[in-house]
Amino acid sequence: MPSLKFKLEAVSPVFLNGADPKGLPEFRASSVRGQLRYWLRAIIGADTSDLRQLHNRESEIFGSTKNGSVVSVRFFGQDFQPSNTEMLPHRIGSDKNPSRALSIPAGTSCDLSFVMRPGVEFPELLSKAFSTWLLLGGIGKRSRRMFGGFRIVNVDRSPTLAIDSIADRAWWTRQLKTPQSLLKLIPDHMGWLFPQSAILVNTPPTFPTLHPQHSRIVVGMRPFDSAKAVNMAFFREILRNDALPFRQNEQMFGYAKSQERRASPLIAQVKRIGNQFYPIWTVMRSPLVRPDHQPTDWKLVDALLDEAERQFDGTTVWGGKF
Repeated sequence: MPSLKFKLEAVSPVFLNGADPKGLPEFRASSVRGQLRYWLRAIIGADTSDLRQLHNRESEIFGSTKNGSVVSVRFFGQDFQPSNTEMLPHRIGSDKNPSRALSIPAGTSCDLSFVMRPGVEFPELLSKAFSTWLLLGGIGKRSRRMFGGFRIVNVDRSPTLAIDSIADRAWWTRQLKTPQSLLKLIPDHMGWLFPQSAILVNTPPTFPTLHPQHSRIVVGMRPFDSAKAVNMAFFREILRNDALPFRQNEQMFGYAKSQERRASPLIAQVKRIGNQFYPIWTVMRSPLVRPDHQPTDWKLVDALLDEAERQFDGTTVWGGKF
């Protein structure tokens, strides 16, 4: 069968539970498909605000009730010993005990395969969604707070796989050898996603997109020795710093209260380059789903990203201030 196979390695602990009643973590292909759908919508949404068109384009790849998916996603990991990991490492040493959960440890290897129907070309949109997910996102609980990230170790493409030449521009076809290369890679990647100027949207889209008017990506050049060290620095120096203006408005970065839980618009992740780790922050602006929620103050979100630039030697590499 035509396939594209990736050997991945967890950069940070992965909190990904399955059907095990004891809460043992496991590799789940369905979770990967969920991430691919999310990032696919973030890409398509920069070109159209028509939800029907978005659904149709997504269904062409992942299927719907009317037609099956053109690709099978397979996700397997090596044997590993679950780790009892702090989900809030910034609380270590404080009077608050950090929450713990079983995780797939950092450094664990896994295989991710895309198997296409015979005679079906590997879709360019799928390549874009997959590349963007691995570059900016993660998987599992706390994946917006620097957990659940992966790096690519090896790529194996079967000779029978038909793939559009444009899709070969994916960033994983190149080696990330220096942190400076990351500063150039992300704008190049976004230029591949949007080869022509995205449509101008005067109001925020109804769902998160990577439209340059409604998103901002910041890359930090301050090196760390581990993903955990990046996580702790981000929380202690920025998110939980009482001296900063957004500290009293932390609900805008996601919260859980009764049935009002919503995801944070801030996706913080970590990239490993050599033996050093570097932070990436992605924000996609969209209104809240429920009208009774307090509107997000996007100026405070900008203030957080500005502080990340200052504290972590960061640079805005996509989009701009809201």
